[in-house]
Amino acid sequence: MSEMWRRTTLVLLASWAFGCQPAIMYGGPRRPRSQVAKLSLKDATLGLIDGRRYRYLGSDIFEFLPGRHVFGVGYQSAENAVLVTIVTYSRQTQLICLDLMPGHRYVVISRMDKSRSSWRPTARDDDTGEWLDVTCGDDDDGAEEP
Repeated sequence: MSEMWRRTTLVLLASWAFGCQPAIMYGGPRRPRSQVAKLSLKDATLGLIDGRRYRYLGSDIFEFLPGRHVFGVGYQSAENAVLVTIVTYSRQTQLICLDLMPGHRYVVISRMDKSRSSWRPTARDDDTGEWLDVTCGDDDDGAEEP
């Protein structure tokens, strides 16, 4: 087995192993599902979590303690084409605020508009199917239901 093949295999295995586990975004021991909120991403990245910069570590699933959280959401989408994957992403983030409830699953979705010139983050409670108000305050217009 060539050295390049070994490295590629290790990277793929590590990505698979870590990508399946949620990133725990609180201190202390892991808590039961009923005490935390799970958040996943679709066509989105997180660059800011509760005022702190966040660098993507390979997980699209996060566990948070319940309560209000502020996220800097970016756009990222990957499309598979013949022999290549085309990745589109934003360099900027937009702030959203979410009031997370214990035991609930949420998804943050960045949606590109039809002209493909701008995008907006939205969020849904996967347990209730409800689209959430993601505005943070009066001077933030947040996201709208798609």
